[in-house]
Amino acid sequence: MLSGERVLCEGVCEILKHYNQKLEIDSSEIDPNDYIKSMFLTRKIIGYLFMQPVLAFNTLLSLMQKTSNDEFLENLSKLIFKTLAINFTGSIQDRIQECINEQNDKVKLSLQSILDSIDSYLNDLRKIPELKALHPPLPNQIAFRRHNEESVNKSFKEYSKKSVLLSMVTTRTILYGRKSIDYGKDAKGKLQRIETPLIQHSVGMEYPRFAYIAEYDVDYLLRIFRFERFKNETHH
Repeated sequence: MLSGERVLCEGVCEILKHYNQKLEIDSSEIDPNDYIKSMFLTRKIIGYLFMQPVLAFNTLLSLMQKTSNDEFLENLSKLIFKTLAINFTGSIQDRIQECINEQNDKVKLSLQSILDSIDSYLNDLRKIPELKALHPPLPNQIAFRRHNEESVNKSFKEYSKKSVLLSMVTTRTILYGRKSIDYGKDAKGKLQRIETPLIQHSVGMEYPRFAYIAEYDVDYLLRIFRFERFKNETHH
């Protein structure tokens, strides 16, 4: 990421796509007190790991822990709020509250400033009266949800075709019910009735807040973070 080479940065993203652990910044690779390089790395991390906000935050937290540059620490905390925290309020807020007491005084103060900024932002949002002009008509909302559902279903079907596991099993679609009933033979060859109770299962994903409010602004900012280079570097 320090090289700014797009193919290398995208390679990092591909490697980390399913990685949920904390990444540590290696002080032998970058001096955490070098403001310019540290800020450059920060913008690359946010630009390329934006859709993995907790992983991006954990990596930036490692930078915060290693630096003694107060100016960088202050600007880093502001940047985390303006990019990650304001877009992924829930997950970033939870992660900060989880780790804040483990930090030294300077880092703890910076993290607390992020939490305070999140609270202030959310409180300001709650004060805004509901404006009908900002809410699309119900038919439009239904059409948008249907479009999203169709898009997800299409992606799932495409994924299922390539899945090694799903190619080995029989799948069924159950429209309604509390349990499924199957019949199978036991070790003696006798037919047995097998009842499987159905339980609720759900998966959630936090979507960037400003992707709804200012989609092109977010895209433009991330492009800048991803593609900016030092002046003496060759552009490809």
